[in-house]
Amino acid sequence: MQQEKQQRKSDFTKFKELWFLLFMLLFTLFHNTMVILIGEGWSFIGYSILFLVMYALFRWLRKVVDFMRKPLSWGSLIGFYIAGVFVLGALLIP
Repeated sequence: MQQEKQQRKSDFTKFKELWFLLFMLLFTLFHNTMVILIGEGWSFIGYSILFLVMYALFRWLRKVVDFMRKPLSWGSLIGFYIAGVFVLGALLIP
C-alpha cells in the first residue's frame, strides 16, 4: 500500500518539472498561432493531434536531456506559466 502511494506520488511529480512548463508554453504558442492563421474554427482533431505530438516530444526530451527533469515548485510552475502566457499573448495579439 505504501509503495503504491509512493509510486503515484512520483508519477505526479514529473508534471512539476521544467519539461512540463516548456511543453505548456510551447503548446500555448502553437495554439495561438493556429488561431491567428486559421481562425477560431480550426479542427478539434488538429488540436488534439498537436497536443499529443508535442506531449510525446517533450516526454522524449525529458528522458534524453538532463536539465529538463529539473523540479519546480507549484508556485514557480504556475507563476512562470502565467507570465509566459501573458508575454506570448502580448506578442501574438495584433
